[in-house]
Amino acid sequence: MKYLVPITLIAFGCIGLLIVSSDLTSFTEPGSQGAGSETTFSGSGPVDGLVLMKFGAPWCPPCRMIDEELKELAHSNFPARIEKINVDQRPDLAARYQVNSIPRLILMHHGRVIGDEVGFMSAEQLTAWVGENTTDEMLAAEPAPPPGPKANPFVE
Repeated sequence: MKYLVPITLIAFGCIGLLIVSSDLTSFTEPGSQGAGSETTFSGSGPVDGLVLMKFGAPWCPPCRMIDEELKELAHSNFPARIEKINVDQRPDLAARYQVNSIPRLILMHHGRVIGDEVGFMSAEQLTAWVGENTTDEMLAAEPAPPPGPKANPFVE
């Protein structure tokens, strides 16, 4: 009987932690603005156009370094929409795309994977990599970005 109160408190603490952590995983649809200036990827439905998905985590130094390179690309006319996916918050997407190492970059065109790389790449390397994995027809067929809030997570 003397252990009932501490066990009950621990059980309620664990349940509360589960409830709080499940509420922190709400995300927005691709192209809409999430918390701050980061666009998040829902993973539901088809992926239209050319999309660069960057899987990473805030605690990963190479992931933060590649974010700086992606910011640089966002201020140029980079042909792909950039989606940042935090693997700690979206393990379902990490599992779907078989992400075992980060940073992982997956380039998709209309939902089909056309490029896949792991590790840091500079802005120049990223541009060259996208160019190697796309055709002129893919780049020319890209629709103009919709008016309103910028879909690129790295444009302030």
